[in-house]
Amino acid sequence: MMRPALTIFVSLCIAGCGGGSSSSDQTPSQDEQAATRQVKFEFVNTTDDATDFFLKDASNEASLFDESNKVVMNSEKAINQHTVSWSTPTPLTVDIGALETNSLSEIGKIEDLVTNTGESYWLIAWEDTELGETLFVAERHEKLDNEDQYGIRIFSLQDIEINIIKPTTGVMSNSQIKKGQISEQKILGSCIGELFMNNQATIDFCGDGVTPGKSYLLVIDEESVLFAAEEK
Repeated sequence: MMRPALTIFVSLCIAGCGGGSSSSDQTPSQDEQAATRQVKFEFVNTTDDATDFFLKDASNEASLFDESNKVVMNSEKAINQHTVSWSTPTPLTVDIGALETNSLSEIGKIEDLVTNTGESYWLIAWEDTELGETLFVAERHEKLDNEDQYGIRIFSLQDIEINIIKPTTGVMSNSQIKKGQISEQKILGSCIGELFMNNQATIDFCGDGVTPGKSYLLVIDEESVLFAAEEK
């Protein structure tokens, strides 16, 4: 049985997270009232190397990898969240990139990503061992609109086959998952006993905080679930 090496990750909201709180006797400033639009970025480092992540407004002509644009520092096998707020009615276009912390080698960058308020994004650094390269991908979160079932999407570090068995019917469906890509959403009735890899290992993503009605991203390799995190 494949049990999560790290069951459920609670995203760490780091410096730069937007928003805030106010008591009933406080009046928000005009700037606080204007900055009502937000987009969340969840940076996932699956590599063995510490990684720094960078983000900037695409209209800013400064270098993406300038220190002032660093939003996650020295991330090791972790998920870190960064929230950006803005006040204009138009979408926010950003550039995002990743560097290895120690060597300063560029892992990758994504330019002119158009985001809208209320959206959340996965930004994943991963190593393709066959190519010997570390790569960087972006994908928007996908929620589930069904309170009785579980939604899952899978990001695999290797090409694999996923098998889903419906216990009520015994019918099996198979899907090929390409490495380095987030799969389409799969719907399950349980967090254990329905999901298999390569017709063998059961993928169990049960854990504290895992409840029906939500969707989860599972990051897996050939042996275990590295991360299991809610898509919010």
